[in-house]
Amino acid sequence: MTKREKNLAIATALVVGIGICLKLFGMQAFYFYKAKTTFPQGRTPEMYVIPEKLTSTNSLPPAMTFTNYGFCFSVPWNNLNWVREEEPFSVYRFSNNRSLIIEADDISSLLLGELKTEWHGKDRSRYASVFGAENIRSNYALLSACLNASPDSLSLFENKRTSFKKFFFLIPKSLAVNSNTGKIYTFDFNNCKGFQIGDTASNSRISLMCFADPNTSTSFILSSGQGDPLSQEEVNCIIKSLKKIESNPSVRQAGVTSVLEN
Repeated sequence: MTKREKNLAIATALVVGIGICLKLFGMQAFYFYKAKTTFPQGRTPEMYVIPEKLTSTNSLPPAMTFTNYGFCFSVPWNNLNWVREEEPFSVYRFSNNRSLIIEADDISSLLLGELKTEWHGKDRSRYASVFGAENIRSNYALLSACLNASPDSLSLFENKRTSFKKFFFLIPKSLAVNSNTGKIYTFDFNNCKGFQIGDTASNSRISLMCFADPNTSTSFILSSGQGDPLSQEEVNCIIKSLKKIESNPSVRQAGVTSVLEN
């Protein structure tokens, strides 16, 4: 075999090898690359945070009780001094610099709504096979799948459908977390379960995604402002008091709020 023939054989083998790799790992490599470049760990460490169980269960006693968007909940503060109620959220501020925002819908409801729109008139089983039937059975399951996603979970050695699913779940997670997210917690009290974005030990702003049942939820944003840091006991007071009170959609409008001093 001449030198030219050897070089041609090597070049042919390389082309065939590259073709086989692209066939086997093309889309997997694309999603792997996109995950690592879109969410590099140095710039977006929050995307690599995986939920852990909230171990603190102590809570402060309730001081005021509100109803809004079909939910009843209490706060451990009784010095309300400013209220703004306007769809799709309501804001409450207290004289101790605490503030609370309650939202009518959280990201899981919006995300599943978009998927349901895509299912309309199409084969739902195909979407179940792509995203996993266990992940789309409820809003809670879908949000859990998204928050448990991480760029590190993608691999070149998985099928392209799995790679797509994992990459897809990173997108809504990026909307739920931010650069200050040091911790993500899961909680499951008798009345509700959900997720806490942020740690009271290091964050002045905490987000809560609370589910009264797998498909009924609301979100809170708590802030300590310029006051003393929030305690987990304050946060737990809100979580543990949350109850669904009405299924009528009209109740989920801003302005339907009662304040009861305990």
